[in-house]
Amino acid sequence: MSMSHSRVEEYIAQLQSMTLLGDESKPGSVASMSAYYRSRPRGKRLAFRTASVTLITLSASLPLVAAFGDEVRCCGWQLNTKIALGLMSAAIALVTGLLGHFRWEVAWRGQTEALFAMNAEKAAWEAAIAFARTHPDEAAAVKFLNESYEQFRVRVHDIVRGEIGEFFRVTQAPSIKPPTTT
Repeated sequence: MSMSHSRVEEYIAQLQSMTLLGDESKPGSVASMSAYYRSRPRGKRLAFRTASVTLITLSASLPLVAAFGDEVRCCGWQLNTKIALGLMSAAIALVTGLLGHFRWEVAWRGQTEALFAMNAEKAAWEAAIAFARTHPDEAAAVKFLNESYEQFRVRVHDIVRGEIGEFFRVTQAPSIKPPTTT
């Protein structure tokens, strides 16, 4: 490190003491947000896929069970077909409700996309630091770092806001317009 870049290193040290650039133990840091996004999607993806496969299996089985006649026999069990169809229909409604309520698919996709976007922003920030450290003009390097950090900060918060916003976005039913008379 040359003496001419001591302001650049001081500025980097000051930025690194801020919450956003803290380690995983510091809530609100990129590292803690990335750790969150790394740990959450897997369970939500598994829940979504399990519920989806269950829903498909139950739905596809309804006509088959209905064709059994008065009784369904399977694995030593015997059940009235109407009761079996009623239970299967209730299970389909339950799983459909769980999928709609928890929105696992939206959550795991959004969190996975957010993690990739945050990693890209972190790489851009690290490249900005490398560029500033090698820039011959100390004042221009500090200015560049300041602008790069602000861009990094804004983009990271936009990523998180976008992921949360997507999860809470509610699909609205199409509006019904009364027919017009001509």
